[in-house]
Order: sequence, then C-alpha cells, then structure tokens
Amino acid sequence: MSSELDKLRTRIDEADNELLRTLAERLKFVVQIGKLKQQEGLEARDEKRRSEVLSSRISTGENLGISGEFVRKLFEAILNHAETLEKK
Repeated sequence: MSSELDKLRTRIDEADNELLRTLAERLKFVVQIGKLKQQEGLEARDEKRRSEVLSSRISTGENLGISGEFVRKLFEAILNHAETLEKK
C-alpha cells in the first residue's frame, strides 16, 4: 500500500472520529432537551422543528456538495435516535 493511501486513510479515520465526537456532543444536548420537555409536559417529537432541521441540513449539505438524499437519510436516523433519547 502506498504511503499516500495510508495518509488519506488516516485523515478519514481522524474525520470519522471528529464526526463521532460532534455527534456525542449533539446527543448530550438532546438528553438535556428531553429533560426540559418532560418537565414542561411536551412531546418528544416536534414535527415543525423536525421539518425545519431536515430542510436546513439538506440545504447545507447540498451547498457543501453532499447529496440531499444522503443528508436526509442521515438526519432522519439522527433525529429518530434523538427522539428515543428524549423519551428516556
């Protein structure tokens, strides 16, 4: 394997780790929001907010050259998991 390939794979590994750190931070906020929603008697799922988040993230992703469909699927998975966490 070439050293250039190794370097690129190392950069991918670093980017993946950064993505996971950022996701973990996001999920900490989700848990805090879930607690607040429970205290205020609100439902975990907020369709308006969900729609706003999806639309915004798809637009941002497309502006960065990422497929809108991929971003939609990714954020639907993130939002579904967040909703599960908020219910705990």
